Amino acid sequence: MDARLASSVASARLILEQLVAPTGSRRFLVDPGCTVRVGRRADLVGIVVLDPRMSSLHFSIAWDGTSAVIQDLESRSGTMLNGSRMGRSAPLKHGDWIRAGASDFHVYEEGFTQRGPRASTPQKDAIYRLLREHEKELYAVVDVAKNLRIAALLKESADERCDLYEGHERDLEGERGVAPYLVKLSDAASPLLGSLVREGWGESWGIYMVSARPFKDLWRHFQGFLRVDDPVGQDMIFRFYEPRGLQQLLRQFVSRWVEEVLFEGVACFIVESEGGHGAHILRAQPGQGLSAEDVKL
Repeated sequence: MDARLASSVASARLILEQLVAPTGSRRFLVDPGCTVRVGRRADLVGIVVLDPRMSSLHFSIAWDGTSAVIQDLESRSGTMLNGSRMGRSAPLKHGDWIRAGASDFHVYEEGFTQRGPRASTPQKDAIYRLLREHEKELYAVVDVAKNLRIAALLKESADERCDLYEGHERDLEGERGVAPYLVKLSDAASPLLGSLVREGWGESWGIYMVSARPFKDLWRHFQGFLRVDDPVGQDMIFRFYEPRGLQQLLRQFVSRWVEEVLFEGVACFIVESEGGHGAHILRAQPGQGLSAEDVKL
């Protein structure tokens, strides 16, 4: 495996995102050289959509790794592409919008804006190697509110991710457009980790952690920390996904809370140092509280 930051996407996948009311989505991947069919009947299609206005076999998408074609499969109501009814077939582009029946879809090419040579630094290459050492169990919580670029990177990523505000209290639901996301970064073929490090390390885009917990389990775990009581018992929003904020707040809590609650099932947190010139690796030591290893680059 290349120890440097990935600068291009090999065998990019196509991402078909179904928009689900009110603010959710389902995402499907189309591998290069494959064709996927979409409709209501599980015995006829690869992607089943429970929409009574869709046909049993509604449309298909073929993807060869560089270009995509959508074909209407003689559906009852036709297929709309970017607001206009399409004919038998049409080319698909990154960001296109499809409507079939009462269902809406968006199409993204994996790593679309991340292709080609990208400038890096020896420091960021070293951070990338440090994080990639844990690739099978590596996660991140990224703060979309920090930079609109983060939302764009997530849209064109095939990595598993989920909004931490999903299903939460109404006061947080109102902020879902800029919600923090948990992302699993175990796919070495994905360009996302490289882009997060290259573009966001040192900019407080989020934190990384190593955990053997399943994705949904870890997602529920971190949802429990969006609101906590401060040392004097006052309810507050806990922005644990801010690198400097995490370190400051951990120093205010007793070691038992660190060991038994926040770090449950988490081997370590990896956060950027001030200015992004290094990293802090935070671990909970049984009976000793928090330890911090400084990695200087």
